[in-house]
Amino acid sequence: MWQQFMAAVCFLSALTATVSQQWIPLTGKVKETSERTVNGKIAEVKVREGDFYRASDGSTLEQWKEGGPTALNDNTHLLSYQLDYNKKTAIAKPMPQAMGKIDVEATRRKALGHSTVNGFACTFVPLYFVRSPGSRTLAGTACVSEEYATDLRTEMTVSVGNTTDHVVWELNLTKTNQEPDRKLFEVPKDFTVLGPGDPPTH
Repeated sequence: MWQQFMAAVCFLSALTATVSQQWIPLTGKVKETSERTVNGKIAEVKVREGDFYRASDGSTLEQWKEGGPTALNDNTHLLSYQLDYNKKTAIAKPMPQAMGKIDVEATRRKALGHSTVNGFACTFVPLYFVRSPGSRTLAGTACVSEEYATDLRTEMTVSVGNTTDHVVWELNLTKTNQEPDRKLFEVPKDFTVLGPGDPPTH
């Protein structure tokens, strides 16, 4: 349910079309708070926390302690995975292109303001909800670190019919310029790798 909502949100592209071969490695803690209201009444609130890692090749791992699959993006082999540690499965799908670095000038042109998140400076840019091709609605903002080329905080609200979803995601960087363990960005060898349309294992 939450994954469907997040998939429909267009994070404003502050990335270049070309790929930088070197990223600043990062390690941090992530927290996401999701609130759903129906007919003006709170129907569901979810809070999840986890760990975030980025390697110098741009690969990322968002590893939640509970409440959703772990997201692994292999920026070298252009594959993204949803890892389920209970079922030991990895659902793989190709990435359309490697993740590029933040275009600082484009970010500044679209800037709505400036702030800090957990002591790190960032620039506010808009986020849009894509309802259909060619149709988008302003849904919230992302606070982007120009120095480290990453979102530090996103907040968005989307209403569909009588249902409203409000999601806040925040990254607290704990280490910079220190390469995480490379094994973190590998699918465990005892996992079964599935395609997007493959039936789940039991």
